[in-house]
Amino acid sequence: MWLDAPVISRDGDTLNIVRGKHWGLDNSAECLFWVIWLAFWSAAELHMGRSVLFDIPDPQKGPPEPFE
Repeated sequence: MWLDAPVISRDGDTLNIVRGKHWGLDNSAECLFWVIWLAFWSAAELHMGRSVLFDIPDPQKGPPEPFE
């Protein structure tokens, strides 16, 4: 995001300085990338958390195979 050149106006004793903001295509693309990345990251964290917490091996079955 970047700022435009300031627009200075005077209304009696009041001085108004206004700067417009541009979002831009680069920032929109970066924001979209981070939103998608965060969604996939959170889904992976949820999947891994569930597998760590709830996939407890049964002691009667023996140790798990490496590529099961």
